Amino acid sequence: MDVMGLHTVNLISGDFSLGVSGIWVDKGELAFPVKGVTIAGNLLDFFSRVNEVGNDLTFFGSTGGVTMKVEDVMIGGE
Repeated sequence: MDVMGLHTVNLISGDFSLGVSGIWVDKGELAFPVKGVTIAGNLLDFFSRVNEVGNDLTFFGSTGGVTMKVEDVMIGGE
């Protein structure tokens, strides 16, 4: 999954609206690719909704990240 605009998170309120692309997961199965999708919410609330964390640490330069499952994320797109 690619996230575009992470630097636009409001540092005071934690609110964000980010463009994403990746693979839609339906009932635990990879379903279809998506792009031009937006996720929105509050960063603290977002992280409180993480209910699974993968063991697939990947580095992008000096920054690393893992796959996470997050419930009840507001999404929009075509």
